[in-house]
This record gives sequence, C-alpha cells and structure tokens, in this order.
Amino acid sequence: MEEKDMYYVNGQEYLGRNVKIRGHAVPGVEAKRLITMKKTDEMPTREDVLKWAEEWKSHKNSKLKKVWVMQIEGNRWKKVMDVIEI
Repeated sequence: MEEKDMYYVNGQEYLGRNVKIRGHAVPGVEAKRLITMKKTDEMPTREDVLKWAEEWKSHKNSKLKKVWVMQIEGNRWKKVMDVIEI
C-alpha cells in the first residue's frame, strides 16, 4: 500500500507586544504563533495558498504575517514552497 504525501499549509501569526508570562506582563517581548491552516494531499498552488491565507485572516481576525507549504513523506518533512510575506 502506497502512502500519499501530505501537504501542510503553515503560517505565522503575530500576537502583539502585550505578553503575559505566568500572569505577569513582560516588557519588550513580541509574541508569535505557528499555525497549520490547511492539510491537503495535492501540492497547492501559490494562488491557493494566498486565498486560504486571506480566508484565515478574515475568519479568525488574525494578524497572519507569513505562510509556507511543508510536505511530509513518511516521517520526513520537506519545505516545498518559499515563505510568502503577507
């Protein structure tokens, strides 16, 4: 049985400068979070990725800054699309 490669559309969200660590505000820190927007079994085009990023931004009201596509073969990850700055 042949395993299909999976493609993950990942992004980086900017959460802001008001960061609390263990209940205390920490000055001078920027918070960012890595997210997975979509999983697909076919390589997405650049236009698809940009469309999904815009949908994510409008639906989640997030400050998405960067997106890229990773491929997983078995247990190996490979970056298959350059980072797109939004």
